[in-house]
Amino acid sequence: MIKKIFRKILSPTVRKREHNDSDNFSLLEQGIQYRFRNKEMLQHAFKHRSYLNVTQEKATASNERLEFLGDAVLD
Repeated sequence: MIKKIFRKILSPTVRKREHNDSDNFSLLEQGIQYRFRNKEMLQHAFKHRSYLNVTQEKATASNERLEFLGDAVLD
């Protein structure tokens, strides 16, 4: 199911449009039937460190800190 959702989000027709996170997140929310309260945190969770090289954002804007926090909670 998750693969199907991401396949739809990353489909060529979606990629051809101007990059619009809110549309993509809406598709994700519809697919998993869950509404995220904090869209900014959701966007943060999806930012990979390699993407920051392209956008020139600070390294702290990546999802690594959230990843480590999640790992600590699960351990």
